Amino acid sequence: MTADDTQTYYIWNQYFTKPMLQTELEEAGFSIKEVYSDVTGKPYTAKSDTMAVLVEKN
Repeated sequence: MTADDTQTYYIWNQYFTKPMLQTELEEAGFSIKEVYSDVTGKPYTAKSDTMAVLVEKN
């Protein structure tokens, strides 16, 4: 993936903090495998404005 072929989608239907999302996912039978700052895989930090989450069904 390169910057030339990256598409951006803005879906502002819900706001989650990382702990909120983790709780909801665990209650639904999923576990978080990785958390990124965006879909290109940039490292997530507490100051990130967005997050992309890789989850796995338990």
